[in-house]
Amino acid sequence: MRPQMRSSQKKMTRPSTNLPIWVTLVLIILSMGTFLSAVAFVPEWWVDRTPELTNSDRIAAVAGVRQSVVFLGGGVLALIGIFYTHQRHMIETATNKLQQDSNYTDRYTAAVGQLGSDKLTIRLGGVYALERVARDSEGDRETVEDVLAAFIRADAPRAAGEIAHIESSGELDDFVAPLDVAAALTVLTRRAMEPAIYRSSIDLTGANIGPMQFPNGASLPHVILSGAYLPGARLRTAVLAFAMMDEVTATDVDLREAHLVDINFNSAHLSWADFSRANLTGAFFGSADLANARFSDSILVNANLEWANLRQADLHGADLEGAGFMRSDLTETNLFGTRNWEGAEFEKAKKWSLATEWPVGFTPSAVSKGQGEG
Repeated sequence: MRPQMRSSQKKMTRPSTNLPIWVTLVLIILSMGTFLSAVAFVPEWWVDRTPELTNSDRIAAVAGVRQSVVFLGGGVLALIGIFYTHQRHMIETATNKLQQDSNYTDRYTAAVGQLGSDKLTIRLGGVYALERVARDSEGDRETVEDVLAAFIRADAPRAAGEIAHIESSGELDDFVAPLDVAAALTVLTRRAMEPAIYRSSIDLTGANIGPMQFPNGASLPHVILSGAYLPGARLRTAVLAFAMMDEVTATDVDLREAHLVDINFNSAHLSWADFSRANLTGAFFGSADLANARFSDSILVNANLEWANLRQADLHGADLEGAGFMRSDLTETNLFGTRNWEGAEFEKAKKWSLATEWPVGFTPSAVSKGQGEG
C-alpha cells in the first residue's frame, strides 16, 4: 500500500535560536554604557532641577535618585531576563514539537509499509501501529482512519472471489473476513468510541466483512457501507446513526438495541435481520428485503417502508407513529400489538394475506390483497 500523506506532515525548519555574536556583543556594550551613564549623570541632572536645596540635602537627594535608577535598571534587566527565558522556552517547545512530529512521520510511514506485507502478522502489526499513531497524534487521526478504511476496501475484490466460490457450494455462512481486515475494522470502531473524538464519515463502500462480532456499542455514525457484505454480523447496541447502508447484504444481522436514527437501508438485503428494541426513527427501508425480520418493540417513528418486503416479519410492540407502508408486502406480517399505528395507512400496502396479523382496532378493507392470499 502506497503511504498516504499525513495531514500534519508539512515542510518545517528548525527555529533559529541565536543572534550573531557581534550583534550580541554590541547590544551588551550599548546596554551597559546606557546603564552606567544613567547611574552617573541622571541623578545629578534630576537634582539640579531643584536649585534651592542645601549641599547636604543635594548629596542625599543625588544618592536617593541614584539608588532608584539602580533599582529601576535591575528591574529592567530582570524583565529582559524573563523575556529571553520565555523566548527560549518557546523555541525549545517548538523544537520538541518538530522532533515529535518527525517521530510520528517515521512511525506512520513504517506502519503503512507494513500493511503492504505478504505476511499476516506484519499486516496486523501495521494496523495496531497506526492505531497508536492515531492515539498519540491528534493531527493524524483522520488520515489514519482513511488509510484503514482504504485497507478494508482493498480486500473487497479478493473477498468477492471467495464469496462467489462459497456461493456455488451453498455454504455462504462459511465466509469470514481475514484477521487483518477484522482488526482494522475493530480499530475504527474503537477509535470512534473514545470520548471527545470527532468522527467524519468512514467510507467502507463495498467492504466484505462477513459475520464479524463487533464490540458492544460499536460506534460508526455516518459510516458509508453501501453495497457492503456483512451477513450474520453481530452489531448489538451499535451506533450507526445517519449511516449509508443502501444495497448492503446483511441477512441475519444482529442489530438489537442499536441506534439507527436516519439510517439508509434502500434496497438492502435484510431477511432474518433482528432489529428488536432498536431505534429506527426516520430510517429508510425503500425496496428493502425484510422477510422474516424482527422488529419487536423497536422504534419506527417516521420510518419509510415503501416497497419493502415484510413477508412474515414480526413488528410486535413496535412504535409505528408516522411510518409509511405504501406498496409494501405485508403477507403474513405480524403487526399485532404495534403502537401508534393509526397514521400508518396499511391500506396503501401492495399485499397482505389472511394470515397477516393486524393491530387491535384495525380492520382491513379485504381479508387479502394482491397476491398475498394464503
